[in-house]
Amino acid sequence: MVVMLAASCVPPAPGVTREPSPERGSALFRRMCASCHGEQGDGRGPAAAGLVPSPRDFTQGVYRYRSTPTGELPTVADLTRTISSGVPGTSMPAWGHVLTSQAIADMGGAATFYDCLVEIERAGAR
Repeated sequence: MVVMLAASCVPPAPGVTREPSPERGSALFRRMCASCHGEQGDGRGPAAAGLVPSPRDFTQGVYRYRSTPTGELPTVADLTRTISSGVPGTSMPAWGHVLTSQAIADMGGAATFYDCLVEIERAGAR
């Protein structure tokens, strides 16, 4: 049931031919992002100590760049836009010229998938 609820949180991003894949996205995250964001997405990767500002801690479920109301999770489109364009004034690079749109959507889908699991866990703890 948790997987079904979480999967329903991941709508397809515009211009992407397949549904975002949390499995493919997680593998890409480990290869391309974990050095800064950490294997668990906690912002404590090996390179994080030397970065100002510190990399985002995704385990908190708090995102700065989103189209959703405060307190709500970002959409896959929000996440893919940040991954594609980077974040000026930080060490977050623009991956749009390195990764395919599908790969970026997969990473956005993986982040949203895990955020949904966090939300489901929080709801169960109430």
